Parts: sequence; structure tokens; C-alpha cells
Amino acid sequence: MAILDLNKAIEHLRSHAHKESIHLCATYVKQALAAGGLPYLSGSDGVDVGAHYEKAYGFKRVNLKQNGKNFIGMVAGDICSISVKHHNKGHACMYDGYKWISDFKQGNCIPYSLSTVNWARVWRWKDIPGDFNIPPEDNAASGSISNNGISEGGGVGSGPS
Repeated sequence: MAILDLNKAIEHLRSHAHKESIHLCATYVKQALAAGGLPYLSGSDGVDVGAHYEKAYGFKRVNLKQNGKNFIGMVAGDICSISVKHHNKGHACMYDGYKWISDFKQGNCIPYSLSTVNWARVWRWKDIPGDFNIPPEDNAASGSISNNGISEGGGVGSGPS
């Protein structure tokens, strides 16, 4: 049974983050999770991190509403995988309780223009209470950010991916 110390994972992520991206977001998130006690999962790009950690260690996709480039109801340790139009590797980041961090300290969960985002989904460690009512195969479920009908300035919504 996998055990995750979120305090250690978050401390590792905070202490290793750069001021700007060095294009190693998935590696930094996975290294933080490893520092917290989960074996490192190789082979995942940012777009895959959440789903891979769900299958391997029991993270659960959560139903959070979007507010601009962030979500409402985030908790420390949440991880987000983002699919973007300009490259197939996507992006991954983790929420530290105050901000989203990947290989750099981000201003928002989504560090891209919303018009370039296909979807963004949040996963939460299985031992943290949350709304886990989204089937993993349901790509069009609420809890995914889509750029369909969402303006760059904000607004709440989600759409099919």
C-alpha cells in the first residue's frame, strides 16, 4: 500500500522550483511525489501524470469548478494535468496550498492562454476527502477545463474535451 507524505512532497517541490519554466514540469512533479514516498513513475508526460498516478497509487480525479486559470476548492497536494494544443506533452503541476508549482512557481494552475488549452483535470491523493464522482474514462465530465466558451478573463465553466 502506497503512503504519501504530502508535506515532504510539497517541501521538495517548493525548494526545487525555478523562477521560470525549464520545461521539466512532469519530472519535477513526479520527483516531488517520490520525495513524499511514492515510487517514481517514469514515462509520463505532463498530460499523463494525473491518470498514471491514479492507476498506480490511487489518486482520484476530483470534480472542481474552474475560475479563469484556476479551480475552486483546491487543496494542498492536488495535481493537475493539462492538454495543450501547441505540443502533445502537455503540462503537470501540483498545488502547495497557496500556488501551483511545477518546475517553476506558477501564477495560476494554467500557465497558458486558455485558447490554447484542450483540457485540464485535477487529481487528489486518495486519503484526502473530496468529490470523487468522476469515472476515469469520462473525458467530457465536469471537472475538466476546456476552452469551449471560456474567456481569458475568467468565468466559471467546463465543457467537453
